[in-house]
Amino acid sequence: MARTRKPAKQAAKARKQVGKAAKSVADVGKKTTDTARKTAKDVAKTRDAKNARRQTKVASEAVKVAAGAAAALVKTALGKSGQGVEQVRKSKEMKKAKVRTKKAAAATKKAAQASSKVARVRRAEAAAEARARAAEARKRVSR
Repeated sequence: MARTRKPAKQAAKARKQVGKAAKSVADVGKKTTDTARKTAKDVAKTRDAKNARRQTKVASEAVKVAAGAAAALVKTALGKSGQGVEQVRKSKEMKKAKVRTKKAAAATKKAAQASSKVARVRRAEAAAEARARAAEARKRVSR
């Protein structure tokens, strides 16, 4: 028979003790869950628990109805906001903005293609037009 050293014996003993401790902890957990299960069954049979179940059922139905109402409200809000977007899209201001942005894009394209002399002239024209529009807008606001 082979001789074992003292540290090896101690390690084996420690492993056994850890295994036993783990098993006892598992047993305690199992016993706890069994007891909790039995207690839960006993509690579930009481009159209070039955009343609570009924109240929960009624409350959950009320929540479902409220959720349905909230969904309907959201749908209505979406519909109304869609109508608002449509009104904005068709408005005179929106059409003017579209035209002006197209003109500005065309002007920048032309300016990029033009020589420096022509670009200076166009820049001056654009600045004069911008000043005129700003003055016009100020008059409208002051009225």
